[in-house]
Amino acid sequence: MNKNKPTYDAFISYSAEDGLFAKNLANALRNQGLKVWYDEGKLRFGDSFLREIENALEESRYFILILSPSYFDKQWANFELGVALSRDFSSRKKHIFPIYARDIDPKSLPPSLVKLGGLYAKEHPVDEIAAILAENILQDVSESEA
Repeated sequence: MNKNKPTYDAFISYSAEDGLFAKNLANALRNQGLKVWYDEGKLRFGDSFLREIENALEESRYFILILSPSYFDKQWANFELGVALSRDFSSRKKHIFPIYARDIDPKSLPPSLVKLGGLYAKEHPVDEIAAILAENILQDVSESEA
């Protein structure tokens, strides 16, 4: 990743079942002034699918994981989660923001995710989640540019 100036402030990882929530969150984050990578179903196999996702993962400052029971059943979601966790452990700062989109038993999650905490969508509207995330991301960006 270009550590000086990533292309995206955030990469949103989600399962298709949470697509509407992911779209609403992406739009709310953009309204907060963030550059967001979110696959709106435009990528298809044969369109350099893997390369596009790898580039977006590599060029994103933060990972927003929209977690739900279906998330862990998806091959691509698990790939994206693995990239996020491997990069996160290589730095002191946490660059993963879990969002629990639907009821999920924390005991079913990998311990590495549980320790990150997260926000519950049933407790916070999308705009509030976006404002919280944007505040954290923008504060970190301004500190790293200072």
